[in-house]
Amino acid sequence: EVSAIVLDLGSYTCKAGYAGEDAPKAVFPS
Repeated sequence: EVSAIVLDLGSYTCKAGYAGEDAPKAVFPS
């Protein structure tokens, strides 16, 4: 099984996690 990594590089926070999960694994200020 292969999982896709999702990165959301926003103006206030950056979020990273795996596709299909309910919440990101990491959230940090950008």
